[in-house]
Amino acid sequence: WMKNFGIDYYRVDTVKHVDVATWQALKNSVTDVNPDFKMIGEYSGAGASFHGGTLGNGAMDSDLDFDFNDWATEFVQGKIESVEGKMSGRNALLNNTYLTGQFLSSHDEDGFKYKLIKEKGMSEEAANAAALVAATLQITAKGQPVIYYGEELGQTGANNYPYQTNRYDFDWDHVKDNPVLAHYKKLLAIRNANVEIFARGSRTTIEANDKKGYDVFKRSYKGEDLYTLINTASTQEVVLKGLVAGATYIDLYSGREYVADSKGEVKLTAPAAAEGGTVILKKKGSGSSASDGGSSSSVPGTTPSSDPAAAEPSKEDPKKEDSKKDDSKKEDSKKDDSKKDDSKKDDSKKDDSKKDHKKDGKKKSGKKTLVTKGKTKYLVGKDGKVISNKVVTVKGKKYITDAKGRVITNKWVKRGNKKYYCDKSGKVTKIKKSSKKK
Repeated sequence: WMKNFGIDYYRVDTVKHVDVATWQALKNSVTDVNPDFKMIGEYSGAGASFHGGTLGNGAMDSDLDFDFNDWATEFVQGKIESVEGKMSGRNALLNNTYLTGQFLSSHDEDGFKYKLIKEKGMSEEAANAAALVAATLQITAKGQPVIYYGEELGQTGANNYPYQTNRYDFDWDHVKDNPVLAHYKKLLAIRNANVEIFARGSRTTIEANDKKGYDVFKRSYKGEDLYTLINTASTQEVVLKGLVAGATYIDLYSGREYVADSKGEVKLTAPAAAEGGTVILKKKGSGSSASDGGSSSSVPGTTPSSDPAAAEPSKEDPKKEDSKKDDSKKEDSKKDDSKKDDSKKDDSKKDDSKKDHKKDGKKKSGKKTLVTKGKTKYLVGKDGKVISNKVVTVKGKKYITDAKGRVITNKWVKRGNKKYYCDKSGKVTKIKKSSKKK
């Protein structure tokens, strides 16, 4: 499967019913084919504090977190302080050899929203709002957000054998203009653009408030901070503390900007839970969001730029701006004179220039760049976006990318009517035509 179809992740069922040595042998064999291959195990009842001996020993890379959806249920019902304490403790436990995947719903349980309505007595409207903030809690947490299909559209169902309405068909008719999907896409774009902070960063509680119904925490990694506010109530004024005095912050979710006062505080209006209930603040100029995450997805509601700091034009002194324009005119004048002097030389080189352009066109265009993040290589276009599912030539060498723009290594890959072998570094070293089946 891995060699022929490019599978790069397994969700392994019923892990507790197979001995650990077998899982270790499987993991060793798959990493021989692809060193980046990962396995997440379904060990019923596992969480950050219990995994049945399947993590940190070469068996599973991660286990599904069965604690999380219970915590999320408590969170949206108002037990914010206790859940934030659990989330901070969970954050401290997880590392690159000991991970859990947080999920809200699965095929073996009642859907998250269904449970809120049928078991917790919420109205459908309240459950819809609660599901949005639960998604924020999930996607901004350390670990792997595991999204059950259809949940990103607002679908839910019961684990009611033999009907199993939780195993519904994906509702393609409700994809367009779906506000729930827009919420998920915003959050996932923010996570992808700041992946190291979300995947590796520490978690510090700023304010967890049961009475007012909101949670504020800081995720930090290598000197960069993200402040997340999750509001489970209606629209309300919130004062965020612990920021850098005088610094400008942008809300990655809405695109709004705020300036911290002399106390390092910002007063803002938290959106209602039904509107997403989410604010994620990042200090302007604290780093390129896109390069942090190895992704160039722009966050809806902000300027499509690699750095959210570009969301607002600079507000410089008009006189300075005029001065710059004058200097620019002088420079242009010099350039024009220079062009006149060089025109004869340029004319004599036109024929050679055309030949050189044909030879070096690919190199000069700068359209494609090979970027390495950790152990993974990506191919990025001149627009800063990853190039997905393509056969790409860079400096005379062919590479093939997967759906996420990652360079494929150590396997045969089929594209069109050809098969390509990608070596350990990702370079295509063999090409052969696929045989057509009758």
